[in-house]
Amino acid sequence: MEDYALITGAAGGLGKAFAVECARRGYNLYLTDRFGDKLDALAQALSRTYSVKTAAYACDLMHMDARRALFSDIIRRGITPGLCVCVAGLDFEGAVSDQSREAICSIVRINAEATLDVNHFFANLPHRGRYYIINVASLGGFCPMPLKAAYAAAKRLVINFSLALREEIRHSG
Repeated sequence: MEDYALITGAAGGLGKAFAVECARRGYNLYLTDRFGDKLDALAQALSRTYSVKTAAYACDLMHMDARRALFSDIIRRGITPGLCVCVAGLDFEGAVSDQSREAICSIVRINAEATLDVNHFFANLPHRGRYYIINVASLGGFCPMPLKAAYAAAKRLVINFSLALREEIRHSG
């Protein structure tokens, strides 16, 4: 059996850094991001550099149907990751009154809803033993942030959810 790491938001920034580090540690990778061209290039580069297997699936996690398709692809490929790293996130800076309703809801959909959905899917996979979840939140989740109110609130949800989930799955090792 081979260890895979599922990483969301893998094409850039912190997600890419997690992908590189996981590959360096010998994890095979299942990478997802909404930017398919960057994702494919990263997967190929990591496969060549670290001699790991990579799978890339372009997905906009904002949409539940897209997440369902992502989950179906993981199952179809027979991949059961032992590590899940949820990095995908979104932010628009500015006063709530200056933001569109769509922008505010998008922040919550990506930063909170998608993270919880990916965690739910991952925790319900038939794991071979220990498994690990890393949810990337933000220092912004620890205090209200004017001009980033929806972002800070969504990240607070991720923090509280992660702390509670840790207790729920502690038995998994």
